[in-house]
Amino acid sequence: MRISVIHLSVRATLMILAATWFVMPDFARAASPQQVNAAVSKAVAWLYAQQKPAGHWEDNPRRDPEATHGAAATMDGPTHGGWTAIATFALLEAGEKPTDPRLAKAIAFLRTADLRSVYSIGLRCMVFAKLPPTPENLGVLRADADRILASAIPEGRGKGLWDYGVAPIGGKRSETGTFDHSVSQFGVLGLWACSKAGIEIPPARWRELEQIWRSNQNVGGGWSYNGIALPDNGSSTPGITAAGIATLLIIQDSVGAAPLTSGVATGAGVAATTDLAIVRGLGWLDKNFDRLPREGAYALYAAERIGTAGGYRFLGRHDWYQIGSDRLLAKQLKNGSWDTSNAEVASTDVSETALAVLFLVHGRAPVLISKLNYSAAPNGVSQDAGWNQRPRDVANLVRYTANSAEQPYNWQIVGFNSSVDEMLDVPVTYVSGSKPIVLLEREREKLKLYLEGGGMLMASSEAMPIAGAAGSDAFSRSIVELGRRMFGYTFRELPLDHPIFTDQQFRPKQWLEKPVVWGMSNGVRELIVLLPLGDHGRSWNFNSLKNDSVKFEVGADILQYAVSRERPPPKGQTHVIKPRYLLEIATSQPSTNPATLPGVIPPEISGTAAPTSPEGQEYLRVPSDARRMTVGRLKIGDNWDPEPGAWRRLSTLLANDFRLFVEVKAVEPSPAQLAGVKLLHWTGTSRVTLTDAQRKAIDGFIKGGGTLVVDAAGGSTDFADSASAELKAIFGTTGALLAGDDPVYRLREARIDKFEYRRFLSSRVTGKLNSPRMMGIDRAGRTIVFFSREDITGGCVGQNTDGIAGYSPATATAIMRNVSLLAAKR
Repeated sequence: MRISVIHLSVRATLMILAATWFVMPDFARAASPQQVNAAVSKAVAWLYAQQKPAGHWEDNPRRDPEATHGAAATMDGPTHGGWTAIATFALLEAGEKPTDPRLAKAIAFLRTADLRSVYSIGLRCMVFAKLPPTPENLGVLRADADRILASAIPEGRGKGLWDYGVAPIGGKRSETGTFDHSVSQFGVLGLWACSKAGIEIPPARWRELEQIWRSNQNVGGGWSYNGIALPDNGSSTPGITAAGIATLLIIQDSVGAAPLTSGVATGAGVAATTDLAIVRGLGWLDKNFDRLPREGAYALYAAERIGTAGGYRFLGRHDWYQIGSDRLLAKQLKNGSWDTSNAEVASTDVSETALAVLFLVHGRAPVLISKLNYSAAPNGVSQDAGWNQRPRDVANLVRYTANSAEQPYNWQIVGFNSSVDEMLDVPVTYVSGSKPIVLLEREREKLKLYLEGGGMLMASSEAMPIAGAAGSDAFSRSIVELGRRMFGYTFRELPLDHPIFTDQQFRPKQWLEKPVVWGMSNGVRELIVLLPLGDHGRSWNFNSLKNDSVKFEVGADILQYAVSRERPPPKGQTHVIKPRYLLEIATSQPSTNPATLPGVIPPEISGTAAPTSPEGQEYLRVPSDARRMTVGRLKIGDNWDPEPGAWRRLSTLLANDFRLFVEVKAVEPSPAQLAGVKLLHWTGTSRVTLTDAQRKAIDGFIKGGGTLVVDAAGGSTDFADSASAELKAIFGTTGALLAGDDPVYRLREARIDKFEYRRFLSSRVTGKLNSPRMMGIDRAGRTIVFFSREDITGGCVGQNTDGIAGYSPATATAIMRNVSLLAAKR
């Protein structure tokens, strides 16, 4: 039934407000991943060039005891060591090794430096938390954590926070002071770094900090430099507001996502709710976001911490990473540093450059998983669907996976108002809950296109099973039904020899009890992985690594399976190929997005203005003399089209790069349906048997000038063996190996010089795989049949999922591209 907005509870209202933070309309990216990488490399070189021979960045190797805070420009006073700490941290985060002689000198300097400010000490904690956990390094962290805790203002208006004063080593601070939210955020960052390194920070201290930052929030939702609950009179600043939001997120992370002040505790844990202080802060930041970049890298670094800690791709209407990276790249000097003269927040070239590097490298880290907000209703009112009962589940799982793999990973929250292309930027989408998932038809279609485009859905039930039976709860049953409605495939419990268990970092032999994992496969890869027992999300949410390590290891294995244990591309780089031409789509599913649907038939586009998509993307007009070709998808067997996204992607590539416009259609092996087809593609995942009439029709197609390409989707041996027998029955041979210099690989417009295979196949074949394995059948001087026992179809989807015995996505796409181009010439 419909609920009037007037009668919404506070809890529901917060969910509506929060929904606007998950996904917003796409914006054109100006700074490419390659440009960001180049900017970071220049900045790293500049930072090294400023380092003094003794390893520090300050002008003098020792603090001047007579200097005051006003000497920050030379760092001779209490903040001495701050430049070295922030530069070293930035270099480590940029991928520089601590064993590099230059960084080794810096680390040695910091180890014994007499630091006298919370800024510098907090940054040193961030450095040493990145180093190996040796007793010596942990000793530095323990001592610095104690000193930060002891340096909090003991009494008065700033009680519990920090200013520039510090406690004596081994003692406690006695004097009161005027607190400073800017310094205080680095106190929190230092304690957070120590906590992640295993140094225990009293939970009561985190709770105290949470209460203070909440109490200090201004009336309008922002935070000011050193004000407390001020009216909305312009005192709030974007940088400090971003720091306030990020600090609350860090505190949530540090206390195991216990119920928040504005949360609602239930028997199952934290109810699906949103923190009021964070929502108000984000609202203020959205309205004032244009001011944030003007404060320079200091404010951008704080915004980055919101995005990466909270999973926010957008801050309100603003793509924080796109806007920030575009601005930073535009402002970077030729020498690699950043100019601070126009920044509204005081800074120096060393600190500004280091903060810019931190923003760029943290924000560019691959996004491994998206948490799906599936609660939106048709009328725009958000329903309490329980999508976020474990608010820190994905964050903690991603951190564990990143630490285990020694790779930087991010996560984000998305909703169904994202485009399919935006969803496909991330290899895994995660859903959880204790109630059934109910999706609108258009939402199911969007999720289906995401899965067909290479994505994987990971689901975790938070409900109690009926009589302990896996999959008996309402959430699990709804996931099984969702998979059936979208694809018609069934779920099964994954066996111990599945690649999720055998090819990833953690193995079942290490586990006392095998967890129950269900999967729904298309015969090539798992489309949906379901955890129907054990409420894994609860363990992840509360970071219960000591008691539930197996649940973390299983979760990490599933995520690693989705990317074949390889690092996904950086943020902004995707396997999705966006169309340049407006194409009429041949499909039974109506849509206006030509990038997401199968089969293309180009119309003649009239008019002088280039047409645009609903997202505002301009398309080129299809030229009247464009080459056209019909590709037939052979309907033989019970799984003849396991990867519908393969030809959508390939068709777009052929149109974009070669102006070859293809219509892809399903055909039976009969003369009538094969008429007009130039390239016939036959694939599958199971054993197939043809009739005499079907064999005759295929032979007639070849005699009429057509080309046949056959591949075993996923590397299926059942399909490969039976297809090979059928080819021999039709043509009298299965062909011969096509060498690397075969004409199909040496097209003038598209050469293939490098052949790569998926890790899954490489680990199962003896010898080095660096040459093609495709077979060819020749007739009258031309190759009429291309046959591959290794997967090509799955590779054309573009995603690097594990468990596929075939070519790498890049090589598979190149091979099918060249076969198509060759067929079009005939």
